[in-house]
Amino acid sequence: MIFDTILNPLLKMDPFLAIVLISFILSIMITIIYKYMTDQELMKTLKADIKGAQKEMKAFKDNPEKMMKMQKQAMEKNMKYMMHSMKPTLITFIPIILVFGWLNSNFAYLPIQPDQEFDMVVTFNKNVYGDIEVIPPPINNSIILLEKENAKRIMSKELSFRFKAVEEGTYDVVYLVNNATEYRVSVMVDEENYIKPDNTKFEGRDIKKIDVGNPKKIVLNLFGWEVGWLGTYIIFSIVFSMLLRKILKLH
Repeated sequence: MIFDTILNPLLKMDPFLAIVLISFILSIMITIIYKYMTDQELMKTLKADIKGAQKEMKAFKDNPEKMMKMQKQAMEKNMKYMMHSMKPTLITFIPIILVFGWLNSNFAYLPIQPDQEFDMVVTFNKNVYGDIEVIPPPINNSIILLEKENAKRIMSKELSFRFKAVEEGTYDVVYLVNNATEYRVSVMVDEENYIKPDNTKFEGRDIKKIDVGNPKKIVLNLFGWEVGWLGTYIIFSIVFSMLLRKILKLH
């Protein structure tokens, strides 16, 4: 994927600085496209007309008929303003979605590292009973099951199994329901990379999904409020967009 080649150097940076940099670059791109794809004189006029209509509506609050007329005019102007704003949004939508996909694959979770303990949570479909057996990888020094027994009775919607990663590598953990249906999940043990934990949804009749317990990556901590990559991006993109629009005097 081209985004891997372009954006992978960001993985070597501090996550906070990487998200701030991406927010800044995307904000510049969006702002420049907005500037050159909109008629700023028209946008300025429409904005002034909307504000004027809103003021007149307040003045005619005791005249419902006149106020409804002004409200209709304001809505028409506002719709026209939004339609003009939509053009650059449509153009920037696809690259932003692609960047978001890359960020979600690389900044949403922490990797499982050697000597780290982690859980795998099995979520069952409705009306599933019996037993579930977990079969760890047969490779020595890969992933060790920490449970006393490798089989459990299905007594609830979810069951958790505890493991310990030993050496780097990608290993398959197999779950067997009632000695019949097999479900296989790949787990990556790595200092930097991971397999996305929520890509293990199944269409089988027994298991709905199996979540690998990668910890969520906290990019920003605001006085105890732990923010991931998306929240951090939104905060800084709003700040950068407001500053750039003010500097460029955009409407």
